[in-house]
Amino acid sequence: FYINVFIQKHQSKAVAAYDEKVSNMKPEDYTKYFEAAQKYNEELAAHPSAFYNPDEIKDYEKILDITIKKLGVELPIYHGTDEGVLQIAAGHLKGTSFPISGESTHSVISAHRGLPSAKLFTDLDKMEIGDTFSITVLNQCHLVKLIGSL
Repeated sequence: FYINVFIQKHQSKAVAAYDEKVSNMKPEDYTKYFEAAQKYNEELAAHPSAFYNPDEIKDYEKILDITIKKLGVELPIYHGTDEGVLQIAAGHLKGTSFPISGESTHSVISAHRGLPSAKLFTDLDKMEIGDTFSITVLNQCHLVKLIGSL
């Protein structure tokens, strides 16, 4: 219980810090980030092997930080899916598109279920194909439809 409260507090602080950073940005900053993300996604579409060799596409770490709201849980989503990230938050799989919409984009967001120390995606099995959830990127909220099985 105490560890879960600690993790939720960390997640809330990460989301609040992100929201504060975004609120201090100017519209031209948004444009710069979304253009960089769009360019990254276009390069991924042009190089399908980047899924297996994600380092083919440069500047992954510099593009976006993203937040997801799901099942009443608000989680930060960090770059990468290493164990350090997945113990406290969700991770964006390098080599997949950033979740900013557009043609030929496919994003993979990963998180643990059933950890005793954090809720994360524990309740994901309550979702069904066709359910929607939202991913917030900077000042844009994207509705996403679940298309695969859990």
